[in-house]
Amino acid sequence: MKEIYLDIMETALNAYDKERILAYIDEVKTDGLTEHGFARLAANLAILNAFGRCTEYFDIMLEMMDMCCEKMPETRAANEFSVREIVCALNLCREKKTVSEERIQKWTSLLAGFDPYTKYNVVTKPFESKGNWAAFGAVSEIVRSKLCGIDSSVFIDNQISSLLNDFDENGMYKDPHNPMVYDYVTRVLLDYMLYAGYNGQYRAQLEDKILKAAPFSIKLQSVTGEMPFGGRSNQFFHNQMWIAADYEFLAAFFASRGETEKAGEFKAAALCAAKNLAPWFGGKSLRSLKNRYPVDSMIGCEGYGYFNKYMVTLASMAYLAYQFADDSIRPAEAPCEKGGYVCRTSDTFHKVVLNGFGYSMEIDTNADFHYDACGLGKLQKYGSPDTLCLSVPFPPSGASYKTEKDNIRAMSLCPYLEKDGKTLYGSEYPLAYAGERVTDNEITARFTQEPDGNRIELSYSLSSAGAELKLTSATGFMLPVFEYDGESFTKIMEKDGELAVSYQNHICRFLFDAPLDKQFERYYNRNGRYRVYKIPAKSIRITFEEESI
Repeated sequence: MKEIYLDIMETALNAYDKERILAYIDEVKTDGLTEHGFARLAANLAILNAFGRCTEYFDIMLEMMDMCCEKMPETRAANEFSVREIVCALNLCREKKTVSEERIQKWTSLLAGFDPYTKYNVVTKPFESKGNWAAFGAVSEIVRSKLCGIDSSVFIDNQISSLLNDFDENGMYKDPHNPMVYDYVTRVLLDYMLYAGYNGQYRAQLEDKILKAAPFSIKLQSVTGEMPFGGRSNQFFHNQMWIAADYEFLAAFFASRGETEKAGEFKAAALCAAKNLAPWFGGKSLRSLKNRYPVDSMIGCEGYGYFNKYMVTLASMAYLAYQFADDSIRPAEAPCEKGGYVCRTSDTFHKVVLNGFGYSMEIDTNADFHYDACGLGKLQKYGSPDTLCLSVPFPPSGASYKTEKDNIRAMSLCPYLEKDGKTLYGSEYPLAYAGERVTDNEITARFTQEPDGNRIELSYSLSSAGAELKLTSATGFMLPVFEYDGESFTKIMEKDGELAVSYQNHICRFLFDAPLDKQFERYYNRNGRYRVYKIPAKSIRITFEEESI
C-alpha cells in the first residue's frame, strides 16, 4: 500500500508540467503567498524527491521550500493546511539525507519564528466551535512544535476542544451544513493527532469518537470503493485518499488492540479506496475530479476547488495514507466487498446505504439543495465505472458548484406524481425511513414521501437479479441516463420497456413495464451531462454487465 500511495502522489504531481510550476512560482513572487496550494506542491515535490521520484525538479523544489519557509511566518496563507505538510517534508528530507543539514536547519529556524496565534486563520477559545479549520491548525501545530522544540499544548488543546461538541451520536463530525467529505476530513485529522503522539487532556475523547464512527465510516463506502456523496467538495480525487487514510489509521489502530479481523477489513477498504482512482488516471490529461471537462472549465468544482490547489491535494492526502499504512496487516474482505447490509446515518447526515450482491446504492432523505437532491443519488456495481449509472444527484439552479448548464430543478432517480395538472418530483421532498429487510436473497429499504400531502410508498432493493425500485400511489419514475463526461459521449439505446447506456465497455440497463416516451430533459452534475426520462412504471429493474466486444 505504501508504494501505491507514492504512485498516486507521483501521478498527481505529473499533472503539473514544468511550465505550470514555473508560472506558479512567478505568481507567488508577484502576489505573495495567498493560499496553501503552493506550499502543498512544494512539500509533495520534496517528499517525492526524498523517495527518489520527480528528481528532475530538485532545484525547483528547493526554491519553493525556501519561499514557503520564509513567507509562511510572515502572512496568513491558510497555513493551517500547509504547515504540517512542509514540516513532514522537511523531516523526510532530513531522514533520507536528500537536502543538506545546513538548509534543513535554516528551514527549521524560520518555522520556529511562526506565531500560531497570528499566522493561522482560525484560532479558537476553549470549546468555541469553528469547524474543520481548527483541526487542521491543531495538526499543523503539533508537528511544528515537535520540530522546533516549542510547547504549543495550550493552543492545541483549545483547537481540539472547539471540535468536541460537533459530533453526532455516531461519532461523525458535523462541519457546517454536514458535508460527508468533511466528516472524513476532520476525523482523519484527529486520527493524525493520535498518530503524532497527542497526549493532552482530550485524548480519551478522541479515541471514543474514533471507535464510535468506525463502523459507519467503513459501511458508507460504495461497492466501487467510492466515498459517499453529500455536500461540498465531493467527487474530487482527494476524497478517495481521505477515506483511505481513515481506513489505514483504523487498520493500525485495531491491530494495536489485537483485533486482527477488524484490522484486515479496514486494510482491505483502504485498498478499495485507492483502486477506485485507477480508471481515472488514463486519458489525454488528468483532471482533479471525476469528469473529463477541460481543467480550466471548473465544471464540477466549487470556486475554491481550482486545479492548482485541488490536484496537489490528492498527493497530500495520499501521503497521509502512506504515513498511517502498516503493510504488515493483511487485507481481509472489506464490508463494501462483502455486502449484506443497510447502513443508516443519523438524521444529521440523512443518508441510507444498501450494499449486497455486488451492488450498492445511496439514498439522501433530506438533501442540501446547494449540492444534491432527495432520493436515490448513487447506484453502482462492482467492476463497472462509477458514473455508468449515477454517482451524485443533480442540484437545482443556483448550485454551489459549477455545472455545464443550470438544472431546471433538483433531480435524482426518484418518483414523480401527476396531480391536478401539476408534476410533483420526489427529488424535491424529504423521505421518511419506513424499515428494512435483509435476507440471504434480498436487501430492501422502504421509505415514504408526501409531496404536497400526497403519500407515496417506495422501496429500494438489491438482489442477484440487480437493483429494483418499486412504488405505490405515484405516476412513475424520473430516470437519469448518463450521456457525456466532458470528453466522450456514451451510447444510449431506447425502446419500449428498456433504456440502456454503454460506457467504457460496460452497459447499464433499465427495465420497466411501460412504453417509452423518447422525450427527455437534460440535467448536469459534477460528473457530466445526463438525459432524464419520465417512465410511467411502478417498478424499474437496473442491471449492469460487461459489453461484448
